[in-house]
Amino acid sequence: MRDVFLVLFFAILEPCSYTAKDGQFLRLRRKRRVADPEDMLQRKVSEAENDIRMLQDLWGKDVQTESASVYLADARDLDGIDFDGSPTALITSPPYANRYDYTRTYSLELCFHFVGNFEELKRLRFDILRSHIESRVYESDQPAHAVVGEVVAALRERQNALINRRIPDMLPTYFVDIGKVIGEWSRVLAPGAKVAMVVDNVRFEGELLPVDLVLCEMAEDVGFQVQEVIIARYKGNSSQQMRKYGRVPVRESIVVWTKGD
Repeated sequence: MRDVFLVLFFAILEPCSYTAKDGQFLRLRRKRRVADPEDMLQRKVSEAENDIRMLQDLWGKDVQTESASVYLADARDLDGIDFDGSPTALITSPPYANRYDYTRTYSLELCFHFVGNFEELKRLRFDILRSHIESRVYESDQPAHAVVGEVVAALRERQNALINRRIPDMLPTYFVDIGKVIGEWSRVLAPGAKVAMVVDNVRFEGELLPVDLVLCEMAEDVGFQVQEVIIARYKGNSSQQMRKYGRVPVRESIVVWTKGD
């Protein structure tokens, strides 16, 4: 019960604070009307109770459910996890290659419970999957796909015009890390296992990078078969890009793969 209430507590931290998630940052809103913590927690408890009742109505109150196993690990290296058996399905939405630093976005939750000081937060920032501009880059980080190399080369030619000059460094590291993740999935998943992953294509300084198609080809290289690419929605461009290069909708997709035998 303590773990359950801790999750519910995290869900009310932001409305009970003078902060608000705004894009890739956590903004301070000093004039914000702050919610009462006890009232908000009671609402969350009621929501959880209603969810449980809904599931009981859907499945029946006597339905037998198995307990879940939760593991803490780095998705780029799953050696430390002792699975009960080879997983047969994987559903995930990893970070996008869009410069978002989630240690900034969720710094309220992190600092409240998970990190003790700024040094720990900074260490976490450098250790997570490298999808943001503060990621560390190593000489061995080379584009994992020809399309990535072409886009990065084009962006380096107009680096001074980019919203951030480190974007051409970030993109190769992102695909290096995602490549490690996909390789681990290929190693631990059972033959015939299904993968569904939400991904987002990106556009920087007019250069469109089809992340979903690139990752599909990378997955095929390690033994997955691409079943379909479902377009979830199309997203707009920044006003700066549209003024310079016109409007090109960018798709957010769900890629569906099957692991080969």
